[in-house]
Amino acid sequence: MRLRFLVVFAILGAVLVAWLFARDHGLLAIAYQGRLIETSVNVALLVLGLTALLCYGAARLVAHLWSLQRRLHGWAHTQKTGRARQDLVAGAIALAEGHWRQAEEALYRSAEISEAPFLHYLAAARAAQAQRAPERRDHYLDLARETTPKADLAVALTSAELHLEHGEITEAREVLERLRSLHPAHPEVLRAALRFHVERGEWSEVLGLLPALSKRKALAATEVSARQVEAHAGLLRAAEDPESLEKAWAQVPTPLRKRPPVLYAYASQLQRYGAGSRVIPLIHKTLKSDWDSALCACYGTIDGGDTAAQIREAETWLAAHGEDPSLLLTLGRLCYKSGLWGKACYYFEASIARQPYPEAYWLLAETLDHIGDPDRAAESRRKGLDLATRLREAQAPAAGRH
Repeated sequence: MRLRFLVVFAILGAVLVAWLFARDHGLLAIAYQGRLIETSVNVALLVLGLTALLCYGAARLVAHLWSLQRRLHGWAHTQKTGRARQDLVAGAIALAEGHWRQAEEALYRSAEISEAPFLHYLAAARAAQAQRAPERRDHYLDLARETTPKADLAVALTSAELHLEHGEITEAREVLERLRSLHPAHPEVLRAALRFHVERGEWSEVLGLLPALSKRKALAATEVSARQVEAHAGLLRAAEDPESLEKAWAQVPTPLRKRPPVLYAYASQLQRYGAGSRVIPLIHKTLKSDWDSALCACYGTIDGGDTAAQIREAETWLAAHGEDPSLLLTLGRLCYKSGLWGKACYYFEASIARQPYPEAYWLLAETLDHIGDPDRAAESRRKGLDLATRLREAQAPAAGRH
């Protein structure tokens, strides 16, 4: 349609020009620096029109070339950024799949032409860390900081995490201290500091962080409570003498004293210092309202109390927790202490039937020795040793991975 319009327009223009040239419209004279140029008005108008068309065409050509250059530049940029995105995705996949070297190469290759080089360098730092290459890791972190200065906080948090993961405790502590001085109320900085102190077992520092984390809702209330329990239990376990143990216990808020992990730590330490019987009433009260297998097992190891009364109390728990192997093992221990060999054998065998423990096999063997059955005692020791060996072998690969 457009072509037809142009053809019609050209024909009409030609007819108009022919008509104008057929008429006499006079002469046009131009004098310039002593020279005189004469021509007809029609020719002058034709030249003027052609000149205008040439100028218009030249302007369109220049505009088209400029637009073409910009389109070519945009196309090249799109190609580069597209390749960078592909490398970022490929690197992220390789990183998730554990192909560390492949991930590092893909991420670093297109980082400079990426719209988000920061992401490339941070991921490359993690890949280098996985290959135990701290120099390359730190180089990528520096590049991430240089290319994206406003991401300094994110880079520093990643740096602290990787330092801690690599066992570089001093470096991780320095980074976190700097972050806490610059961003004392930032939730992620507080969470990073919490992870650091928990992993280091620095329980006083953990307790110091929890109010700020709770105030800024950086942790759920349930997690704050769990961390409080963990920290107080850790402080109780770390007590090196009865005086420091009582000091740590005095600092435990009253509601937390009935939490099984806290009470277990306290009872274990009291037993260590020869005062375990003091905590028996509190264990009774706690287990009635909040059953815990580990605390029940600890109850069976406490010396110095009224063992017969302990047996009677523990047997009342059978109605609700008769299938718990820890309760059956505890009753076996208490009966063993009281010289009730028949009942001790029964409870040890019942505990083993539900969940074999090397310790239960050993205690059963000791009990069988007392009742004069050396063959069964030897068999029980053999089974306990075999089970302990299998458990150690199963734990060894897991320990190697860490």
